[in-house]
Amino acid sequence: MAYGLRYTITQKLRDDLNQVVKIYEEDYVGATVTTYEATSVNIQPNSNEEDPIGGIISSQLDVSFLISTEEDYDNFPELLNYNDNKYYVELVIDNNIKWKGFLFNDYINVQFTTGNQEVSITCIDGLSFLKYIYYDSEVSINDLITLLNIIGQGLNKIVYPNMTFIYACCSYYASSMFDRSDAGGDEPFKQAYQYRRDLLNLDYFTILDNIVKGFGCRLFQANGDWYILPMNQMATTIYYTRYVVADVPSNSGNGILDNLIEIEPYAEGNVHFVNNGQT
Repeated sequence: MAYGLRYTITQKLRDDLNQVVKIYEEDYVGATVTTYEATSVNIQPNSNEEDPIGGIISSQLDVSFLISTEEDYDNFPELLNYNDNKYYVELVIDNNIKWKGFLFNDYINVQFTTGNQEVSITCIDGLSFLKYIYYDSEVSINDLITLLNIIGQGLNKIVYPNMTFIYACCSYYASSMFDRSDAGGDEPFKQAYQYRRDLLNLDYFTILDNIVKGFGCRLFQANGDWYILPMNQMATTIYYTRYVVADVPSNSGNGILDNLIEIEPYAEGNVHFVNNGQT
């Protein structure tokens, strides 16, 4: 599946960097890239369940931008189509992908005005697609399959055009290991197995949700990749094994997460916490 860059929506940040929403159209080979000015760019979870310990946290990108010229209207995305993968979307800051997904064709908001019009669109990460894709086995249903391969097969159904990784950060380990770092590649999803027959008649969303909750973890997207992290508490050192998303994921390295945020207590000059007495 080939995509060509069709639209860019840009918003300037307070640190003088630009965040750019890039929208790629399937099979587009033209040279015209329509640019819009963003009024709002926001990422938020879009889970429709009230389960406080839900295993899968899907997300959406909400974008509002201005259209004003005849060219803006003529080149507007074709949102009334039935191809969920027609428009692939990336949120990029300083050449780094912060989020990716697909334009949600069922929703658009255009306010009536006699001047500039503000258009609001929604993009989704694609995890909800898995609710309509059911597991099917081409080999004996009595064979075993690793949980890692099941996870890879499920996430591979979300057809991103570029390489995507799975960061498995679940740190259960064997009794002969002193800690996770003794065998960084021997994380639990690689070593646990399931009979294929147990997966029949289940959609991939349910399968992945059951797997990650079984290990007390959550699955979500961050920086354009998939992360599986424990939901109850975080260790001081968080080890990960990185895999390339595929039906049979390949190991792409081990390491320690360094993209952690340290929240400092309140002190004069910072605004980490508000104590209701600040103005």
